[in-house]
Amino acid sequence: MNVPAATVARLPRHALPLQLAAFGLLCWAGAVQWSRFVSGPPEGRVLAVVVLATAGALSLGILARAPIGRRTRAAASIAVVLAVAAGTVLAAGLPIRYLAPAHWGALGDGIDRGLAGSSSTGWPYVGSDPWVRLTLLLGIPALAVPAMALGFWPAPRRAAAAAGSLLALVLLLTLFAVPATERTVGAPLVRGAALLGLIGTWLWLPRLRGRRLAAGLAAIAAATVLALPVAGALQHHAAWVDYTTWDLFASRGAGHSFDWTHRYGPLDWPRRGTTMLLVRSPHPHYWKAETLDRFDGLRWVH
Repeated sequence: MNVPAATVARLPRHALPLQLAAFGLLCWAGAVQWSRFVSGPPEGRVLAVVVLATAGALSLGILARAPIGRRTRAAASIAVVLAVAAGTVLAAGLPIRYLAPAHWGALGDGIDRGLAGSSSTGWPYVGSDPWVRLTLLLGIPALAVPAMALGFWPAPRRAAAAAGSLLALVLLLTLFAVPATERTVGAPLVRGAALLGLIGTWLWLPRLRGRRLAAGLAAIAAATVLALPVAGALQHHAAWVDYTTWDLFASRGAGHSFDWTHRYGPLDWPRRGTTMLLVRSPHPHYWKAETLDRFDGLRWVH
């Protein structure tokens, strides 16, 4: 018995290759940019995450076009997403033992430690805390895998597929844009032109056929060429949205912090008995402060 494939199977044959190319390049651009949150980013691991996510997208695309039952397709799609999620976090550097449920508590504690450490550091992170570094790198699969699932999930209706494609694009652009607000992006006009072309490819080209496909390519190329001089002119004016003032990882609210500036002079401490650190532990331990014994040119680190 022939079982109809999902809605996306009615798209042109070139739709899946174009979607995969756009997804892979957008994911790679964002992952490379995100990896620069840490000093000496592991390029091999970053590439492995992108390859696994793209392979998962290909698998979902094939399942969407396969003449199988809906339940079988859904079960296989869930298995693909879970397998890619596990593979990408391992590729990002997570030790395999943390995938076992018995170690999820320790994993949560480690990620919490990494998030706390990343909220008070500069970029790129040059410290030696492995959990801060790992937590930052896990941000890549945390965005890439949901983008893969949303963009290539075998949706039964065209509207659902379009919504998933749009949400996937938002996640992929977030992967690129968040680190761009924290660190200067080189060659912004070239990167912007490439992003514009990839966005157009992702949103429109897979649905076009024949002459319309050629016209779509020409329209995207023309829009990119016309946007370059406009962007170059705007580059010398005050920003409409000054993202350089954003501090996405900083702690909010009232509190106390350590002053890293080197201002030597008479000691004028208030001596109000302010609590600077509170530690809770189910077992008694000997707690002590750690010496910051290495200066990287900007700050003291351990």
